Amino acid sequence: MIDQRQPRNYKMHMADEKSRPFQMRVSEDWLALIDDWRRGQPDLPARAEAIRRLVQLGLDAHAAGRVALQPPGVRTFHQDPKDYGSAKRSN
Repeated sequence: MIDQRQPRNYKMHMADEKSRPFQMRVSEDWLALIDDWRRGQPDLPARAEAIRRLVQLGLDAHAAGRVALQPPGVRTFHQDPKDYGSAKRSN
């Protein structure tokens, strides 16, 4: 089921002349984690907006010294999803 609601700041991002498109390949498990997180938000952001928010949260936490960014060679979710819990759903 596709949700037709758009986040409040969707048009702000689309109208920003300095914004640029960005694409990446991710696993279905990773997308499921993103979708689960965004469904818990009060305004149900689109996937792209949810990813922007999560990246900003990570960058803010790093800047505040609460988390360290992973150095090269450290496993990521895409390489080993079991490290981040199961995102598999039963349908």
